[in-house]
Amino acid sequence: MLYQISHRTTYTYSDRVSLQPHLIRLRPRSDSWQTLQMFSLQVTPIPIAQSEITDLDGNTFIKVWFSSELTPSLNIQILSQTTTHQSNPFNYLLEPWSIELPIDYPTSLFRQLQPYLGSTDSIALQLAYEIAERSQNNVLQFLNEVTYSYTNLAVWCRLLSDSCYCIGRYLSFDLSPRNALPQTGTS
Repeated sequence: MLYQISHRTTYTYSDRVSLQPHLIRLRPRSDSWQTLQMFSLQVTPIPIAQSEITDLDGNTFIKVWFSSELTPSLNIQILSQTTTHQSNPFNYLLEPWSIELPIDYPTSLFRQLQPYLGSTDSIALQLAYEIAERSQNNVLQFLNEVTYSYTNLAVWCRLLSDSCYCIGRYLSFDLSPRNALPQTGTS
């Protein structure tokens, strides 16, 4: 399957600012699962220099540097096309230690994951606990429900308008397809 990603991020500042170097991590990875066919990056204001860098996990990102001129905004736009090589997204086997939540990682893997296991947003953690409970701690069911919530969250936020962004409010989701809207509450 060939898929195309178009992404744009715009920062608009209340005053003109001097931009420091930025790391742009929007380039899809080429590996045994997919091949990057095309990638373009446009940054405004135009950087005075840019460099492609590969991190320790094999991901390519771009570092850009700017002149000292002040600017009212920063715009980053990418377009990419990627071909996938796997027709079955479930083409994997779960290890016995990863079937139920919480996952009991082997010591060597647990050490590798330490940078990613730090503090967690309390709202995201609450949502994860709710999904884990509904999925009866089954990892595959949990991942299916997380994916469903992620793909439908933008629709729910539009339907709820500003309540998604109010400080002190949280969303409590019943993610089953029969329920169209999440419930809102206060924290």
